[in-house]
Amino acid sequence: MTRQLRSSIVGLAALIVFSGASVSTALTTSFTYQGRLAAGGMTANGACDFQFALFDDPSAGTQLSTTQAVTTAVAAGVFTAELDFGAAAFTGADRWLQIAVRCPTGSGNFVSLMPRQLLTPAPYALFAPIVARDPSGNPRASVDVLQTGDGIISTFGPNGNTNVLISSTASNHNHGFIGVADENGNPRAHMLVLDSGEGLIQTFGPNGNGNVLISSLAGHPNNGFIGVADENGNAKAGMYVNENGQGQIFADTKNFVADDPQHFGGKIVYTSLEGPEAAVYARGVVHLRHGRGTIRLPEHFLTLANLDTMTVQLTPASLHSRGVGFERLRGDGIAIGELNGGSGWYDVHFVVTAVRRGYEQQSPTLSADEFRLRFGALHSDTDLARLGR
Repeated sequence: MTRQLRSSIVGLAALIVFSGASVSTALTTSFTYQGRLAAGGMTANGACDFQFALFDDPSAGTQLSTTQAVTTAVAAGVFTAELDFGAAAFTGADRWLQIAVRCPTGSGNFVSLMPRQLLTPAPYALFAPIVARDPSGNPRASVDVLQTGDGIISTFGPNGNTNVLISSTASNHNHGFIGVADENGNPRAHMLVLDSGEGLIQTFGPNGNGNVLISSLAGHPNNGFIGVADENGNAKAGMYVNENGQGQIFADTKNFVADDPQHFGGKIVYTSLEGPEAAVYARGVVHLRHGRGTIRLPEHFLTLANLDTMTVQLTPASLHSRGVGFERLRGDGIAIGELNGGSGWYDVHFVVTAVRRGYEQQSPTLSADEFRLRFGALHSDTDLARLGR
C-alpha cells in the first residue's frame, strides 16, 4: 500500500500501581490509546491492522517491550486500541509510540506514521498512585491516596515485602503512623499518634512481641512513660510520671555499677534496699557530753521528709552506756541523752528515717489487671496488619 497516511493522535496513558501494599483499587499496566487516521485528506473507515511499538526517544533510541499488534475498526477516522507494554517499560521517563498501519485489514504492507507520538498522562492518571520501580520493573516505592482520603507511602525490599510504611493510624485518619519491618514484612518498630492525642514509639522482637515502649502513662496522656518488656511482652522495668506528677522507676531490682579498683576491668554491682515505703534517711554521730547531745537534721532531709512519720534509731558507742533515748525538739533538732540519769561521755550513732512527703498513700500492692492497664504495651493490631503482619 503506497498511499500516504497521516495521523492526528491523542494518547491516553495510565501510570502503573503495585497493589501489594495499598488498600485502594489498583490500576493495571494496560492503557487505552485513541487516535484519528486520515488518508489522502479523507478520514479512514473500516477495519485496519495496527502495530504499536514503544521507544525512549522521539526519533531513534531503543524499543521497549514487544510490538503490539491490534486489529480494530476505524469510524470517521477515529480508532481505539488497548495496549499493554508491561510494568518494566514505564519508569517515569518520557515514552514515544511508533505506529504502523494497513487498511483494510490483511492487505498490503504496513506504513509507519510519523512522527512518533509522545505519551502523556490522562486526567485519571494524575490521581493514580506513583510507583518507583527498579530496572527490572519491580515496585520499590509507591505514593497513594487511600479511599479514606489519607495518604500512604510504602517502600519495598528486593524480595517484594513492605519494609517502610508512612500513613495514618487505622482508627484515626488524621493521626500519623510510621512503621518499619524486617525482611519478611513483620513489624519491628513503629511511631504513631494514639487516639487520645499522645505519641507512641514501640519496638518488637523477632517473636513479634513488644519489647520497648515510649509513650504516656495509661489514662494520663501528658505524663511520660518508658517501659521495657520480657520475651512475652510483659513490662519488667520502666520509668514514668504518675498521676500526681511524681517521677517513678520500677524494676525487679535497682542497681548501681562502679569500677572495681582491685580487679582490672571488674565491676561492683550494688542493689538498692527494698521496702514498702518511699523513705528518706539521715545518719551520723553525736558526741554525748555529761550524758546529753543534739541531732541536727540537715535541710535537705527536713525539706523532703514528712516529720510526722519519723523514726529514730540510736546506738551508743560504749559498753558502759546505760542506754540512750530521744525527745523531739522544735525546728531541726532531736535531743538525745543517757538513760537513768547517766552522764557519760561517748559517741552515739544515729539513723533517722521518714516517709517522703507526698508519698504517704503509696500502696506497695497492685493487682495484675491494674498493672497491665497502667504499664501494658499500647498498639493497634490493625496498624501492624497494615505494615505487613
